[in-house]
Amino acid sequence: MAHAPPGQDVKARSAWTQRLLADPKSGKDHREWLVELLSIADLGISGIDIDRKTGDIALRHHTSDGADVALDFVGEESLGTHSWFAFLGPMLAVLDAGTVLLVDELYSSLHPTLVPGSYDCSRARSPIHAAPN
Repeated sequence: MAHAPPGQDVKARSAWTQRLLADPKSGKDHREWLVELLSIADLGISGIDIDRKTGDIALRHHTSDGADVALDFVGEESLGTHSWFAFLGPMLAVLDAGTVLLVDELYSSLHPTLVPGSYDCSRARSPIHAAPN
């Protein structure tokens, strides 16, 4: 089995996350979850803008003067933000489908502080854990 070169898997998973955001049926729900989950990694993220014609993404960030500024996802966001964004699309997709996401070497793919957050968020979104006892 051939493995994707480093960086290629992030690119493919980022495209998957972009497709989820562009889906007219579920894109709004996914957008809200992504903003919340992205803010775990970068506390300044306040929203996501998607160019419907090109599919380009910009993440909005709070500035110190209270304004929001959009940063081009590809050219202006960090590698860590790219990795987290790429992880979130597959995570949300499997949670929506009620299936399992297997991740090899999770701690080497994500910042260690994000791993527990991804688990907590998946529990919150899971219908099994969201139902009252």
